[in-house]
Order: sequence, then structure tokens, then C-alpha cells
Amino acid sequence: MIKNSLDFVSGIVLFMFGLFVILLSYSQGLGKPSEAGPGQFGFLLGIILAILSSMIFLNTIVKKSQIEKKKFEVGPGWRKVIFQAVLIFLFAMALDTLGFIVSSFILFALSLRFIFLKGVLTVLFWSFICSFGSYALFNVILRTDLPRGIFAF
Repeated sequence: MIKNSLDFVSGIVLFMFGLFVILLSYSQGLGKPSEAGPGQFGFLLGIILAILSSMIFLNTIVKKSQIEKKKFEVGPGWRKVIFQAVLIFLFAMALDTLGFIVSSFILFALSLRFIFLKGVLTVLFWSFICSFGSYALFNVILRTDLPRGIFAF
């Protein structure tokens, strides 16, 4: 028994579109794993679309109970989300001036202290580890140029 006919129909339509994208991308050439061809990205996206859409329409057939729709409620967690969004915005604004290490240290420290409510020593330790760890990942391993800011090393 089909629970939601719109989900069933949209799942089938998206599945067929995913198959169309897979066939079209395959005809353009996939290339090698080391050298992507023009159709490789579309081929992978078509597979993802076909899998997700099949989950939609199979869910309408297999599901035994009706899903209860929950009313959207704004709880106390939204203050933390807004605070984190403001921190990320300020991080982006201060990145060129202060540099990556100092800006990320401040971002991690404020996030850990006021969102996750950690102690001062824990905040300092993990902020140091995360800021220098992310610097090592992006600058040393991935060789990405990061803003130097007040420390020019």
C-alpha cells in the first residue's frame, strides 16, 4: 500500500532522471580514476540521485506506520547556532588582519567556552591543538596559502 502518492511519483521521476544522467554521462566518457573524463562527475551524481530517489519511493511502499509530522519549534539551542554563525562571520572578517592561527585560536576558544561550556584549561588546550592542527593540515600537508596576519612565519 502506497502511503504518499506524491513521494512515490516524485521518487520514480527522479530515479528515471538519475538513470538518464548516468547514461548520458557514460556516453560522454568516464575517463580513468586518475584522469577524470567529461562524464565522470555527472555519472557519480546520477548514481547518487538514483540511490536517493529509490529510497524515497521504496519508503512509501515499505513503511508500515505513518510518520508523525513535528511542528517546528525554536528552542534554546538556537541561541548557540546564532552565536556560532556570528563567530564564523567575525572569524572571516579578522582572518586577513590577525592571520589564520590567531583567528582560528580565538574561534575555537570562544566556541568551546561559550557554546560547549568547557573549562579554561580545556579551552586553551584544545584551541591550541585545533588551530595549529588545522594550520598543519592546510598549510603544510595541502600546501594552501593561509593569511599570515600579525605572525609572519
